[in-house]
Amino acid sequence: VRFRVTGVKYPPIPIEQEKDAKPFSPMLIS
Repeated sequence: VRFRVTGVKYPPIPIEQEKDAKPFSPMLIS
């Protein structure tokens, strides 16, 4: 459930903050 909640809030943010999404993406997936 936590993965789905973060995934929904990340798609719209990473698009504008790709640099911030890179370091966060691995953390969420892990």
